Amino acid sequence: MIRVPVLAWRELLPWGALALILLVTVAAYRGVVHNGFVLDDFSAVVDNRSLDSFGGAAEWLRFRPVLMASYALERMLWGDSAAGHHIGNLLVHAAVVVLTGVLARRLWRDQVSAVVATAIVALHPLNAEAVNYIAARSSTLMTLWTLVAVWCYDVAWRGRSRTSRAGWLAGSMAAGLAAIGAKEAGVVLPLLIICWDRAADASRTWTTTLVRSTPFWAVIVLLLAFRAWMLGSAVGITPVGSAFQAIAFDAKVMLVSFGHWWWPMNLAIDYAWPNVIPTGEAIMWMVGAVATGVGTWALVRRGFQAGWCLVWFWASLLPIAVLPFIARLVLYQEHRSYLGGIALAWAAGWAASALWRAAAGRRAAQAAGAAVLAGLATLAVQVDAGRTAVWRDVERVWEDSLAKYPDSTLGHNAKATWLAEASRLEEARMELERSLAIDFSRPRTHGLLGALYGLMGRYERAVAEFEVALALSPTDPYARMNLGKAYEQTARPDQALAVYERLLRDHPGHAPALGRSGVILERAGRLAEAAERYRSVVALDPTDDTAREALGAVFLRLERWGEAEDVFTTLVARSPESGASWFNLGVAHERLGRDGEALEAYVRAAERSAQDPDPYFRIGMIQTRNGSWDAAAASYEEALARNPGHFFSHMNLALVAERLGDVPRAREHYRALLAMVPPDAEYGELVGQARAALTRLAGSTRVSPSRVNP
Repeated sequence: MIRVPVLAWRELLPWGALALILLVTVAAYRGVVHNGFVLDDFSAVVDNRSLDSFGGAAEWLRFRPVLMASYALERMLWGDSAAGHHIGNLLVHAAVVVLTGVLARRLWRDQVSAVVATAIVALHPLNAEAVNYIAARSSTLMTLWTLVAVWCYDVAWRGRSRTSRAGWLAGSMAAGLAAIGAKEAGVVLPLLIICWDRAADASRTWTTTLVRSTPFWAVIVLLLAFRAWMLGSAVGITPVGSAFQAIAFDAKVMLVSFGHWWWPMNLAIDYAWPNVIPTGEAIMWMVGAVATGVGTWALVRRGFQAGWCLVWFWASLLPIAVLPFIARLVLYQEHRSYLGGIALAWAAGWAASALWRAAAGRRAAQAAGAAVLAGLATLAVQVDAGRTAVWRDVERVWEDSLAKYPDSTLGHNAKATWLAEASRLEEARMELERSLAIDFSRPRTHGLLGALYGLMGRYERAVAEFEVALALSPTDPYARMNLGKAYEQTARPDQALAVYERLLRDHPGHAPALGRSGVILERAGRLAEAAERYRSVVALDPTDDTAREALGAVFLRLERWGEAEDVFTTLVARSPESGASWFNLGVAHERLGRDGEALEAYVRAAERSAQDPDPYFRIGMIQTRNGSWDAAAASYEEALARNPGHFFSHMNLALVAERLGDVPRAREHYRALLAMVPPDAEYGELVGQARAALTRLAGSTRVSPSRVNP
């Protein structure tokens, strides 16, 4: 029998505990692989074509490149499967769990505290949103790289040679850059390094701590300068509401985050916070925040090492403090506490270990403590599994929120959206009315109601709702764009154009407004201006083939044949199955005198548009012009086979038949033309030619070849 030394067992037990925790975590979140995409997952992942290959990496630099790279890797491995991205989220969470335990052990030099901290982070219900919400990967991935940076930093300063230390510090700063590349909130790393340094060794001087953190501050400054240079200009902040309200919301976000970590009850995607906090309540939140800050500092000043874990928590939330100054929607989200919760788990682990040691020799007390921890873990697993089921799809997420917080205007608006998508329009309208009854001042709700009235064909009501939305938020591009569309639907193009022009003054690069204003200008005959609008849309989005097609069509109407040819050459290269693009390219070739290329383009158009008579009609015209009478007749017959009512083909076929001396055939098609041509003045000359021809051919069976005017 092989005997394992007691010391070896003690070394193996923490790793066995870690393995058990990871297994339990996977079991708790096993349902995640059945979940789909929800909320921002669609814009961040599903509709993000830059993730199709790593060739889009240059575009990622403008927005969280490390996060985008993780999504792109999963798309390469799993395609568009949501399960693959959910597995990725779970793997990132598992890696964070492992690092939490490793760092807890290095911080407290204690196995019990490490195991407890690891279990808390692994199973804490507040982290369920971060695991289940693919778009929340930014928080978990940022946390992972932040912990790597702290670990490398700690290794560097624990008895290493100068050369080895430099390598580990370089690795720490590289990991810090990766954290910021996952989410901008990673800029708090220097503060967290200070917190770690003070918690790890209280005897260390402040001068030493600050000097050690200096390289991290330098990296942050350089990174921010690089981003400002890359983006071309600094991003300004447009304040929303009063500074008093913003500060009150900051206090509320931080205290609610702290409270939910200790008492994670009634978790939801939205907590139905009002736009404005009453003055009395606002003062209460501010006083609470100040008191909590003073209490935290008092703990630190008394030499309480775990107090630095509280400082870490508050520091991790600092980037969120800017949000109340620029928005009033979804200020509080659970996944934003993910990084801060790591330090609270370390503090809880330290406390659990202290209690365990205090109960040394009292087996009953230790057994009771272990039972409590096991019970909490079991409860957490059940909650995590329940939250995972809630995150199955958008409908469940918002139904859960409404069940817990019936005054959630976001929840009612979201429910109205999926009801509208299911064509349950009246139910959707009632849901939006409920939302307005709760808070009439939300412009987004009025905008959604206006869009719904548009779907119902009640355009005047749509106009009214969009106007209310703009009265509440004059710069809202969503409401202004939809107001313009509603004006178009009610035959008020001049008012629609004025709305789009106002929108473009505020947002010069608003592609939809450029496109719709181009359509109105084109219909008004202002073709050169329309062309410039379409050209701007294409410049903003080179993949917008609809705008490119419209640009080419306007060039044809302006008889700018060369520019039209360039546009449609690009289009057929991008979409070779587009019959319309091949046809228009043929027109441009023909007008430039390149009949051979025009014929080839028309043939391709005919192959791709099986019901369209125009390609064969244009082929027939070229053949007529070149004197290929039999071929021309065959082309016109082909056009008429596709559309017997194509009276221009009847006219030209009659002329060709007359040229070939086939009088009965000519008469047949002249008569067909006269039977179907619309009684419009613009066709008067055509009708006159046909009647004159029938008079000329009366009683004849064959005539001499006559001139055919294509």
